[in-house]
Amino acid sequence: MIVMVFEFDVEAHEMDDYMQTSTDLREHLNGIEGFISIERFESSAKPGRFVAIG
Repeated sequence: MIVMVFEFDVEAHEMDDYMQTSTDLREHLNGIEGFISIERFESSAKPGRFVAIG
């Protein structure tokens, strides 16, 4: 089993591009046999900072 966890920041002016890229990536990952899920959480203390677990 492979699990990835990463933290990253998205600037407000880049949010639309980021959301489109993440949607495209999720669609690709869903097509891979054995892929379970990916979840993304935004910091309530620092908007624009995320952690993703997949």
